[in-house]
Amino acid sequence: MTPEFTADARAILSDGPLLAPYQDVVVDDPRSARARARSFLAPFIGMGRYAKSLLRQPFSAADIADGGSDRLIDSVVARGTVDAVGARVQAHLDAGATHVALHAISPRAGLPHAEWAELAPLVRRPAGTAGARPAPAPEQVPSASAVAADAERLASPRPAVLSGTG
Repeated sequence: MTPEFTADARAILSDGPLLAPYQDVVVDDPRSARARARSFLAPFIGMGRYAKSLLRQPFSAADIADGGSDRLIDSVVARGTVDAVGARVQAHLDAGATHVALHAISPRAGLPHAEWAELAPLVRRPAGTAGARPAPAPEQVPSASAVAADAERLASPRPAVLSGTG
């Protein structure tokens, strides 16, 4: 989902309802991250409903051919450093999102524990921004192992905020 799609959805919904766009992310060198993102998205792009959704956005048939153009991949997947992913999250929030669900795409099989740990700082927003929570005291910030333990617990069949693909 792009921040522009989020802005369009917010305009349709108005201010009241919760709007929580889904954002695929790859935390890695931008070049290798693009290749991983394309590999992940290619099967979805080949699905009729997903392709039709992309064509209703500012993408063309050329953008969805051959696993997706660079422009499409760069627009749909936040990639690169945690700061780059954070900028994309902020763009969704600025566009009217009340929450952004991050889906970490990992090069490893299984749950993306390392990526969740890297992305954890994005969960807490600075005071003074829309939807902000106060920053936790340093001793309240979970360790990578605590994030991984919570992720295992959340991997049960009930709804979860974190998601990932290995």
